[in-house]
Amino acid sequence: MTVAKLKTITLQINTAPTDNRFLRSLLKHQISVLGNQVNEIHITADIRPSRKGRFHFSDEQITEFKQILEDVEQQYDKAVVHYVDYSDEAIKEVAQEIWGRDSLPVKDYRGGPFYSYIYGLHRAETDYVFHLDSDIFLGGGHPDWCSNAIELLKDDPEIAIIKPLSGPPMKDRSAPHQFGEPLFPYQDLAAAFFSDNFTTRVYLTEKKRLTGILKEITLDKPDLLRSLIGRWQRNPAVKTPAQLLSDYLAKTEYCRLDYLGAEPGLWTLHPPFRSEEFYSKLDDIIEAVENNKVPDAQRGHYDINHAFVDWSSAIDNLPVYRRKKARQRFQ
Repeated sequence: MTVAKLKTITLQINTAPTDNRFLRSLLKHQISVLGNQVNEIHITADIRPSRKGRFHFSDEQITEFKQILEDVEQQYDKAVVHYVDYSDEAIKEVAQEIWGRDSLPVKDYRGGPFYSYIYGLHRAETDYVFHLDSDIFLGGGHPDWCSNAIELLKDDPEIAIIKPLSGPPMKDRSAPHQFGEPLFPYQDLAAAFFSDNFTTRVYLTEKKRLTGILKEITLDKPDLLRSLIGRWQRNPAVKTPAQLLSDYLAKTEYCRLDYLGAEPGLWTLHPPFRSEEFYSKLDDIIEAVENNKVPDAQRGHYDINHAFVDWSSAIDNLPVYRRKKARQRFQ
């Protein structure tokens, strides 16, 4: 089955002005890999900053952001930019359709995106949605990955989301390194693994299926410390969407499926930090990923590691309580 016959897929990309420095390069990369597999490309643009912290941005960043997106919209016929509508009427409409509620929190306890993720799903009018955050790298580039993944979704109603393999595949196609997250082989497929850990960074789903799941979820608070931090930053005391959905998957039969697919498959990389070295190497990383010239030390790892970028300067700038764990993982 070809995507041309499906006529059902939206590529939906979430972004914000904090992404400006890599946005042009990575949107071009993402669209080049997936653009021919989808029927519509929706760029969900969030220009409502958090009050404090790493999700805050300035008016100058918003101006630059809008120009980048205007250029992208003009360059790609399928691309449409949707600025997140935060009016009371829009929030109520989205909350009722997607979550079965009259309202939704605008941000999570960190000040990170909450409503904007749901808004992006709401605006998609196709049966299937391939969601990406704007900082995701895509390797392999199999031209029929989406249609093959949709067949798996159709065959197994317990798959909540299906996503490209986490990290470039190991040479023996064994499970990727997930830092304590258990992954289990799925049926007899090579390089396919299921888990109950939801991710909002990258996934393909049937819109109707995910909407049905969301309507079963309660807006739980994080632990006491995180709730207090959230209130101090004047954010809602609610877990992230990924945490809420992971909790739900853990107590139901639903799962997330990581799926490489037929050679060369499709897989993802994600930058865990930002640094000047990362920005200086961005184009080189994209070229290596697109041409499958990946260092062996990066194989099996979803987060970009020392094989591509020395993260020392980024880790040194982290809060003290995060540095030790980061050094153990990336140095």
